[in-house]
Amino acid sequence: MTNGRRRRGRGGGTGRHTGLKILWGFPPYGFDPRPRHSLLAIGVRRKDTAWYSMLDEQSYGVGLVERLIAALRLDLRLYETVSGDAAATGQAFRIVLFAGVSNGLGLVRRLGGIGVLAGIGSALLGWLLWTGVIWLIAILFGHYRQDRSLLRAVGFANAPGVFLILGIAPAVGGVIRLCVVAWLVATTVRAVQATFAVATRRALVISALGFVVYLVMGLASSYFAS
Repeated sequence: MTNGRRRRGRGGGTGRHTGLKILWGFPPYGFDPRPRHSLLAIGVRRKDTAWYSMLDEQSYGVGLVERLIAALRLDLRLYETVSGDAAATGQAFRIVLFAGVSNGLGLVRRLGGIGVLAGIGSALLGWLLWTGVIWLIAILFGHYRQDRSLLRAVGFANAPGVFLILGIAPAVGGVIRLCVVAWLVATTVRAVQATFAVATRRALVISALGFVVYLVMGLASSYFAS
């Protein structure tokens, strides 16, 4: 009788393991650290639980503000979505434009009214050049995309640039700009990771090399311009 109860407890979903399901809300043979409601977990396997479809839903909408916030939060799902959404190209352009205006307002003190135009122009040109550099380095690593997915993802990766206007602060302006640059590198890593479906480490290497090349190009252009 005892052995029969034990066999029924293992195969029929009753007994000690069912008690664990009810109390803790996870299958005893495959622990899953993601929290879910215990009532949904009782007698239901992971793949059949509606809770997991809720976890996979996007935490942002399709509006520009929602997507901008998600880009700032380094939300990988956002970059995966916009890289494959041709309709998001316009939003990527506007984000780059906002970043350029923010940077330009910070240049008004040094350049006057032309600072805004200089900020917008440098942002748009930098968007194209930065995307091209990342694209070439990704090819060297064996990753290739033929469409504009990288252009859109990198456009959204410019989201931290909207804070460049804070760089006009007298005491902490330099620190703020340095933090924004580091933030831009982090968002670029997400953009590369989402576009080419690579691991974070590989995306970090591609982005870091791209940043070095882009920095050298900027220094070279400044040298010849002077």
